[in-house]
Order: sequence, then C-alpha cells, then structure tokens
Amino acid sequence: MPFYRFDEIEGRYLTPRLSTAHGPIIEGKTIYFCLNCKKPGEGSVIHYHPNELFIFPTVGKVNSLVGTDRRIVSPGTFIHVPPSGRHQMTATEDGPLNYLYIKDKTWTIVGLSIEEA
Repeated sequence: MPFYRFDEIEGRYLTPRLSTAHGPIIEGKTIYFCLNCKKPGEGSVIHYHPNELFIFPTVGKVNSLVGTDRRIVSPGTFIHVPPSGRHQMTATEDGPLNYLYIKDKTWTIVGLSIEEA
C-alpha cells in the first residue's frame, strides 16, 4: 500500500524495556517510519543500535542526548543519530512530545541499553 495515515494505524510500544515511546509504525522494505509519542518527562534510557536514525519533533520539545552532545530540540530541527551512536530522547517536563522517527532496518527496531553492552 503506497498511502498511509498515522491516525488509521494502531499504536504500539516500540521498545518497552528501553523507552516509553508509543505510536503507529509504518514498516517499509528498508526503513521504519514512526510517529512516536511521549508524556511530559518520559523517555528512553541511554541506548544504541547499529541502525542509523533520524528524529524530527513535531509537537513539544525533546531533551536529546547524542554521543556527548545534549540539547533541548524544538520542532523544525532534525536529530541525526549515527550507526551505533549512544542516544537518549526524553520529553521535557512542560508538555507532551510527538516526533517522527525514521530508522533503517539493517538490524532490528530494538536497541541495547548501555548496561547490556
């Protein structure tokens, strides 16, 4: 099917042991495309995966850590996580966070926490 609407796709938790992110997932041949949603203050533990990842906030702000670079990111800015880059995405306390999540499928959608490495 070439056309999708996120509001017509049932949401699910992508990686419940690593993140509170919930939302619909569109799975193509080589990429995952998701609309992730997080409640204020909720997010992921620091983790990594061999997959390259792009994150684009659409609602709210994300407290983002990529490698050693931490910053608050608002809608309009892409976040690039390189393959095997350690990262963490948390909604700021002042509101919910929605973001587009585009990840290649060279490995799996599930990452590893730094404690599992």
